[in-house]
Amino acid sequence: ISYQSGVDKGKIGGIVINGGVIYSTGGDFGAGIGSGFGQFSFDDPYVCEIHIEINGGTVTATGGICAPGIGNGVNSTGAEIKINGGVVKATGTGGVYSKESYSPVAIGHGLPDKATDIEPLSVSVSGSAIVDCTGAVKCQSKTGWIGMVFEDKEGEVFGAMSMEDASEYTIQSDYSLTIGEEASLTLSSTNTLTNNGKIILDGGELIDDDQSTDPVQDGSLITDMASDGGQILALVNNGVIEEHVDIPQQIITVDTISNASLSITLEPNVMNSPG
Repeated sequence: ISYQSGVDKGKIGGIVINGGVIYSTGGDFGAGIGSGFGQFSFDDPYVCEIHIEINGGTVTATGGICAPGIGNGVNSTGAEIKINGGVVKATGTGGVYSKESYSPVAIGHGLPDKATDIEPLSVSVSGSAIVDCTGAVKCQSKTGWIGMVFEDKEGEVFGAMSMEDASEYTIQSDYSLTIGEEASLTLSSTNTLTNNGKIILDGGELIDDDQSTDPVQDGSLITDMASDGGQILALVNNGVIEEHVDIPQQIITVDTISNASLSITLEPNVMNSPG
């Protein structure tokens, strides 16, 4: 799904996806969703001010050679990207073009690695969107984001996200999701979150929408998250939930329900430690 580049510099186009199941792969040097090939040289990149908006659905976008999954094609920039909902999987494709290296960029412009003086794109995430990226997200800022965003299998919850406004989702076994300070993830029996990997509480909260409490508070795992009748779970935990607490050093591992575990790591200044 692309808007043609290389025609009128600065020309504005628009792509809006409101729902459905979408699979889109870019052509040679073109973004999966966004603009196509821009210029033969990145020294004077083609500016294609395309507006890309995803409001819902299940969207899978894969970039062509050297191009991002969502954004501008090779040697092109200027896109504005708004992901307001849905489950989005974006995969960038790296490579070499005209002797320049292009690392995989899931969401961003299509410029080579050495073009560090070009301003990144405007990218926003809201509406409890879930975004799974293979490759980097190159954007101006992540301030104000609300949602769940993975970059190369390492995820982060931004803002106060509610699964009630999201879609059912499974965290894969080799994925991790961190809920940091000033972030929270409210579970909902409306849309189940399945954890097959690791959820890391690093100052943030995992909240039961029925009880409005931290499910791992006092070292207890979620055991009462079923909806009426106990038929639907807000969280199906087949993996690990790990909480970092900033108190004197010791390590405690608590075995919990079948096929799941909760580990609480107590370390000095763990919140401020690098990595």
